[in-house]
Parts: sequence; structure tokens; C-alpha cells
Amino acid sequence: MDRPQPAMEAFADLAHSLVGDFDLAETLDRIIGYCVTACGATSVGLVVKERDGVLRDIA
Repeated sequence: MDRPQPAMEAFADLAHSLVGDFDLAETLDRIIGYCVTACGATSVGLVVKERDGVLRDIA
């Protein structure tokens, strides 16, 4: 199954940005930007699950 080119570019860009020192806020902004583009949403939120199982909105 072929993956859409924009998705492959997004994953490659994000993987490259995580090498070495990176700015977390900038990386989260990139992730959100890619999500908006991929699903055509007008807004996006990012939620992570902490070790204790609590969900936390971070962006």
C-alpha cells in the first residue's frame, strides 16, 4: 500500500527535527500544522497520556 506523499514528508521532517537538540514548542507546532493539513480541520488539539494514565492537553 502506497502512503500519500504529504504524510511521508511530514514523518521525515518530524524525524529529522528530533535528532539532537530540538525546540519542543516548535516541534509540537509542526505536528499540529501537519494534522490540520492532513484532515482539513480548522483547529487541532494535542493530548498525551502520562505514565499514570492521566490525559494532558499540551497544544
